[in-house]
Amino acid sequence: MVDLFYFTRDAVSLEDIARLAEQAGYRTLVFGAASGPELNTYYNDEDFWQWIPISRKDGDFRSFDRKSKEVIDTFRPVSAFIVAYQPMSWPSLRSLLKRVMECFGGWIGSDTDGWQPIFTFDNIDKQPNPSYIAAVQWREREG
Repeated sequence: MVDLFYFTRDAVSLEDIARLAEQAGYRTLVFGAASGPELNTYYNDEDFWQWIPISRKDGDFRSFDRKSKEVIDTFRPVSAFIVAYQPMSWPSLRSLLKRVMECFGGWIGSDTDGWQPIFTFDNIDKQPNPSYIAAVQWREREG
């Protein structure tokens, strides 16, 4: 699975996201994992997108690179989540993410330095699959 990060200035819970996903026709499961609660949003009978809450106070932002921390410091999110997905599911996930941002605001960052590209409600339909972008950036760094 590949990770994206969702940040919003509003207080948003896994239950809020689950309700929105269910309204969009997805089956969901909120459960307790060893690291805390998680949400699986099933886009077919077996496969799912996984939402994991993260927070600065729990130390979850320590591993972010300098550019990413600067963006977070400027935005000052109230809620943050890792969204793990299979790259082939991007077209479906993109529609759900757009609904999430329409309802709760915020933005989606790629798992790259500085979160680039950043996906918003207004631009998510125009952006390529973030796993493609991450692969290109990795190739450029590795030379």
